Amino acid sequence: MWLQHPSFKENFRNWWRSFQGNGWEGHKFMMRLQSVKTKLKEWNKVSFGELNEKKKSILNDLANFDAFEQVWGLTFDLLNQRALRKGELEELILREKIHWRQKARVKWVKKGDYEILLYFEKLYASPTGESWSVERLDWSPISEESALRDKAPGPDGFTIAVFQDCWDVIKEDLVRVFAEFHRSGIINQSTNASFIVLQSAFSLRGVLHETIHSTQGAFVQGRQILDGVLIANEIVDERRRSREEGVVFKIDFEKAYDHVMWDFLDQVSEKKEFSPRWRKWMSGCLSSVSYAILVNGNVKGWVKASRGLRQGDPLFPFLFTLVADVLSRMLLRVEERNMLEGFRVHLSRLTEMLDCKASVWPILYLGLPLGGNPKACGFWDPMIERISRRLDGGYKNREVAKGFFYGRDWEGKRDHLVRWDVVCKPKAIGGLGFGNISLRNLALLGKWLWRYLRERSTLWHQVILSIYGSHFNGWDVNTLVRWSHRCPWKAIAQVFQEFSLFTRFVVGNEERIRFWEDLWWGDQPLGTQYPRLFRVVLDKNIPISSVLGSTRPFSWNLNFHRNLSDSEIEDLEGLMRSLDGLHLSPSVPDARFWPLSSS
Repeated sequence: MWLQHPSFKENFRNWWRSFQGNGWEGHKFMMRLQSVKTKLKEWNKVSFGELNEKKKSILNDLANFDAFEQVWGLTFDLLNQRALRKGELEELILREKIHWRQKARVKWVKKGDYEILLYFEKLYASPTGESWSVERLDWSPISEESALRDKAPGPDGFTIAVFQDCWDVIKEDLVRVFAEFHRSGIINQSTNASFIVLQSAFSLRGVLHETIHSTQGAFVQGRQILDGVLIANEIVDERRRSREEGVVFKIDFEKAYDHVMWDFLDQVSEKKEFSPRWRKWMSGCLSSVSYAILVNGNVKGWVKASRGLRQGDPLFPFLFTLVADVLSRMLLRVEERNMLEGFRVHLSRLTEMLDCKASVWPILYLGLPLGGNPKACGFWDPMIERISRRLDGGYKNREVAKGFFYGRDWEGKRDHLVRWDVVCKPKAIGGLGFGNISLRNLALLGKWLWRYLRERSTLWHQVILSIYGSHFNGWDVNTLVRWSHRCPWKAIAQVFQEFSLFTRFVVGNEERIRFWEDLWWGDQPLGTQYPRLFRVVLDKNIPISSVLGSTRPFSWNLNFHRNLSDSEIEDLEGLMRSLDGLHLSPSVPDARFWPLSSS
């Protein structure tokens, strides 16, 4: 609301520059904020006052203008005055909307509005090495230019929009705060209490995959949390199909972030060979954390932290990953030393010893079902129940979207003025661009096949390869999944044919691309372009290198079941003319790419 006022930015600049103070840069910066905040409160009362009273006054004036116009008519001056008052009313209504939007705490009067919010939140919600040293990274102090490329930091008490709009006013002082922190490793307590610590978060993320074991999926670059869900389901399904006995433990950390000891985190960082300067920065970020106590929305005191990691800070998930990695490596070391042995014990006795409960399949793991049959009616019931509770209406998938677009009065259905298939069409051809949910699911399943091609060193790739083996084309996983499989990869493998239609190959050394079956020349595989030749060829999976050779002129080593007919000879001549423009790159390996857009 303040940003809409024409004099706000100039007043902010004057208030900011009028402050005089001494001490640490962080302390001076926070004192400036407090000074500006005090003056903003006074200015807010004068400039905005009571919105309702001003609105009533303007509406009363407009009513008088209208009444006068009906009896006497309005002069040119009175018409201008009425137009000015209407403009003031429109501006006031805009301020009022912004005011209530800021006051709102996502509480909606109508259930329909609540569903709309939650639906679109759902719809749009985005190799190891020997040493874990991060010395090769760029640890230079933050500059004005690099800061401007990202969103300006937002302290408590001010919206991020205020600091983005007034960034040219505060940037020099804020850069000095972080420059001082870069030199000393000490950050002012009041500064860290209000600022999200972005320092080093992205730099740490860039090397975390080198020091964290492959069993950890979350918060590590190049890995996804769903990888763990896929691995767990595949392993459980494989074990159950083999009818081997076993026990699955699902362990949850109790208040995991709150229990992290800072000294232990520093020891872990030292063992992983993080530099002393970096560890000093992290210590400064941790030791200066404090929490405000709010009573009726007002700050009544501060509590200084002595352990734990702050929720919501973009840096701390990476630090927690360093701590959790210790547990993973301890379990791996115990397994390597054969210190883990199974023993027979009654399940009820085991649950009593471990203070846990015995469960049956399926169970929930990371919010998704684990074990059981995905096609069974009750398999997805726990997830549907959770979604239903959050949606407060129980709509599922397409029905949720339909309820939004078509409207719902909670007492009966409304008429559908537009067919659902038209709504799903792209905007360019007359639809609303919502998209087909079935096709979107097909694309998401196909993305796993694409990741399989590109993430060959990941743990989930190795697990899938060990269970199903490799496809005969040498690129993909084996798509022949037994009917008895009850696992996610069975559904993923079923979209292989659709996926392969949209991937192309780039010829390099010709060793991995099949001459007839793969899409590498033209809009279709050569076996489809020349079906008569493909029917009589001996080796349908022969690689390009075995047919053409590595240099020109091409050797054309094609073997057929019989002598070719006249029409087949014409096809062969056409094929040879077509490939005359092929350029070979023997020093470059064959590659596969996605020719369509990434979205």
